[in-house]
Amino acid sequence: MIYTFVSDISDIDGAAARRELSDGPLYPHLDGGTPERVGAYLLLHRALKSVTGGKITEPIIREAGGRLRPSGSLSHISISLSHTDTLAACSVCVDGGDVGVDIEREHEVKNEKKIYDRLLKNVNQNLQALEEKTHTLSLCEGACAKVAEDGFFTRWTRLEALLKADGGGFGSLCKIADIIPATKAESFLIKYKGERYYISVAAIKKGSLV
Repeated sequence: MIYTFVSDISDIDGAAARRELSDGPLYPHLDGGTPERVGAYLLLHRALKSVTGGKITEPIIREAGGRLRPSGSLSHISISLSHTDTLAACSVCVDGGDVGVDIEREHEVKNEKKIYDRLLKNVNQNLQALEEKTHTLSLCEGACAKVAEDGFFTRWTRLEALLKADGGGFGSLCKIADIIPATKAESFLIKYKGERYYISVAAIKKGSLV
């Protein structure tokens, strides 16, 4: 099961957020951090507590590709995090799969066609959808979401989510054709405060997940 949470981080109280994070395993990964980054980590901190039902005390490690991974009794859990200047999103997979999430605000993109042709053209080829029963999406108050139609930002967030689920980030781009058949994904269009955001969640099967 995958749980995805979306929260407004634009008005985060950085000092209060750091205090809440200070006794948890995510705090060492802040590295100073912008207010948006602190807000995103606070969302992930609260999401982990909500999903696991308690305080997280065992270390969270950063793997070679940059992915954060819970350890010890929570080593079966996969987590992923993304944020814009306004919204943060995190996904928590609890049954053995690897998860990736990406969120982007819709904006003008220079060289959009070149990027699409070079990176995004084949992203949806042979990519299956996540089943509704395996994924829940929780939004902040005032936001609404629907399944996203195909387009530049749908494919861009899917690509990033796929690479995050693999764990190698853009270092895995050369093997994207091998990642896609093993992965399922879903994309949503979120409307919030007059802006449009695209979010994609991808999962690589390791157990009963997909």
